[in-house]
Amino acid sequence: MIRRITRWKRTWVVLVAVGLGALNWIADCILHAQVYHEGNLTQQLFTQEPMEILLRSSGIALLVGLGIGLQFAISKRKRLDGLLRAKEEEFRVIFDEAADGILLADMESKKFHLGNKAMCRMLGYSSEEIKSIGVMDIHPEKDLPYVVDQFERLVKREFTLSRDLPMKRKDGSVLYVDVSATTIKIAEKTYLAGFFRDTTERKHAYEMVEKSQRELALRNRIVNVFLTVPDEQMYGEVLDILLEAMQSEYGTFGYLEDGTLVVPSLTRGVWDKCNVRDKRVVFPRESWGNSTWAQAIAKKKTVFSNQPSVTTPEGHIKITRHIALPIVHHGEVIGLIKVANKKTEYSDSDVQLLETLGKTIAPVLDARLHRDKKELERNKVGQALSRSNAALESANQKLMRLDGMKSDFVSNVSHELRTPLTAVKAYAETLLEYDSLSEEQRESFLRIILEQSDRLATLVDDLLDLSKIEAGKLEMKLTPVNVNRAIATAIQSVGPGAQKGDIEISVSPSQEDGYVLADENRFVQVLVNLLNNSVKFTEQGGRIDVISVPVADSAGGSVQSEVKPTYLRITISDNGIGIATEELDRVFDKFKQVTEKTTGKPMGTGLGLTICRSLVEAMGGRIWAENNGGKGSRFHFTLPLADGPEPERNGMKTHNGQAVGELSVASHT
Repeated sequence: MIRRITRWKRTWVVLVAVGLGALNWIADCILHAQVYHEGNLTQQLFTQEPMEILLRSSGIALLVGLGIGLQFAISKRKRLDGLLRAKEEEFRVIFDEAADGILLADMESKKFHLGNKAMCRMLGYSSEEIKSIGVMDIHPEKDLPYVVDQFERLVKREFTLSRDLPMKRKDGSVLYVDVSATTIKIAEKTYLAGFFRDTTERKHAYEMVEKSQRELALRNRIVNVFLTVPDEQMYGEVLDILLEAMQSEYGTFGYLEDGTLVVPSLTRGVWDKCNVRDKRVVFPRESWGNSTWAQAIAKKKTVFSNQPSVTTPEGHIKITRHIALPIVHHGEVIGLIKVANKKTEYSDSDVQLLETLGKTIAPVLDARLHRDKKELERNKVGQALSRSNAALESANQKLMRLDGMKSDFVSNVSHELRTPLTAVKAYAETLLEYDSLSEEQRESFLRIILEQSDRLATLVDDLLDLSKIEAGKLEMKLTPVNVNRAIATAIQSVGPGAQKGDIEISVSPSQEDGYVLADENRFVQVLVNLLNNSVKFTEQGGRIDVISVPVADSAGGSVQSEVKPTYLRITISDNGIGIATEELDRVFDKFKQVTEKTTGKPMGTGLGLTICRSLVEAMGGRIWAENNGGKGSRFHFTLPLADGPEPERNGMKTHNGQAVGELSVASHT
């Protein structure tokens, strides 16, 4: 407004000056009228009225002034238009040639109004394509919520600079930029002007520095563990650092010794999650198979996969993705690192990080292993001496135990032989000396002599079996044996004793024609010994149960529906006097008997259960004893299942053409 007023003032000054000039010219003519009498114009001027002349002159002056003012305004407008065009061209040059990218965005629709050449080069779009896209099109989808938030805050002027903002090029690649923003008004419309500077190289440089610092910190931690932590903890602590660095759930860290992989460190608690039989930490070369860590050791290079492993044994935890790294020192593999089950896929940078850490571990692990070997060599003499002393001490104690056992053996055998011999002698003398004995008395005495003779024969047989077992000369012929037939034979042998005590024997077979791989005579001998024990220690009117059940293994575990049984477990259970809990583990020792004070009955030789254990184990099974719920005892033993001989075979299959089964038997001592 001030500029407009100034321009009008200048125009009126011109007009006034022109009018005053005209008046001055008229006055001068009047003053010199007497001098100038010639000429038509002069005569005309002096013949007219002075006021008329003045008015006409003023009009002329006004018109002249208006013409001059209009000419001045037109010239001024032309100069301003030229200046504006120059400024616009200057802005266009600056906008297009700026080194930083510039975008003008509609603050409501977030669509782009204009983009400079640098912005087009940065994103890979043409200037026309830029106008057809918006904020949502030039950023990675996963970062859009963050980008929109930054845009809104820039619009609200909460800040003017956003650092390392991710952007997406037309080809899908990602770059990072710093964005400063301000608002500008064009044609009465306000836009958000963004100034973009490519910081991708700077960001990568920062990331490299951070990566180097992180790797250095990890390497320092690992070396410190090697230098300060004892062997029994060292491998575990190094593995913890590796799992943390690799963001992995499971892992192993071990070393090679004479071609065998020793893994002192597994992920803590990993074996608790695995349902595999062989939970070893020492892996001979022949057990490696075609696993990825075997390939890594063989190739001396890292092997990794983001696919589920197909070489893990059944029952092992599932390995969804993993990296196997051989630890190589001077061209030789000295150890192995394996990490597994990262939540996201392993990348090349993960492999590079683990390889970097492996290069740090290699020399210190090699030094640690050599130090251990030297210490082992230095201690060999002392260890050998300690072993010799321990062996001598053990041998001395063994000799003392053997001497004691010999004394106990002689004492027990003497007692067991003397008791029936005394009875035989006494009753024989009575029969010879007293003719007055009735037939009934004579028959009773002869029956006692026969029973004691049988007892002597059993004792002698037990002693012979024991001597063969301990000498390793017991021969067995393993063939398919019909379980139910063997049980029936054993029950028939102990039948008289059971009938005498009014003891019921119940049989619950697992199937009609089940077979086990055993020596038939020895199998029946085990059953007879266990049944005799139950009869002997079960009171009048008691009960004995014989139960056979297919099981999964020799330990007698139950069979899941999808698992084929391989063993048979036979259980002999009674409701007799039972066995004290603290005696359960010792009932199979030689000459171990139930305390006489509790029964007053003959206890036998104390060799029966010892012989039963040796026979069952020789036939590939296992035997053990349990309390029977507070009253009586249960004896279990297992034997491998077998196919029956032709034509009695019941269709049961075997493993690799040979019977593999489980047999469990429980009996009373």
